Amino acid sequence: MGAEAITAGPQEVVLLCRSAPGQDQALPELLDMALTTAVFGQSVALLLVGDGVRHLQPPSADSSFAEALASLVDYGIQGWVDEGALREAGIAVADLPSAFRAASMAEIAAVMAASRHLWGW
Repeated sequence: MGAEAITAGPQEVVLLCRSAPGQDQALPELLDMALTTAVFGQSVALLLVGDGVRHLQPPSADSSFAEALASLVDYGIQGWVDEGALREAGIAVADLPSAFRAASMAEIAAVMAASRHLWGW
């Protein structure tokens, strides 16, 4: 998938999760930030890279924030997932929440470079 297919333009705020489930509260905190920021009209992207993609595996994928991941599309939040980390974790692209797209690290780097604000855990 080319960068032109996944980027509608620069995101005001890009949030990056690279922490594995159980390591910290990165994803729940980033979801709160993403939803709050989007409600106030800012364009938001959520990136899951490295161990952060493991939040999409059970039991994490079955937890309360799985519903929040699914609702991101309702708030116009775009999500990207490191396709290499997906493969390593054994997660199929077809199983991604609707707001998320698999992307190469080069595409993810382009999203980060084009952002106005970048926060990550």
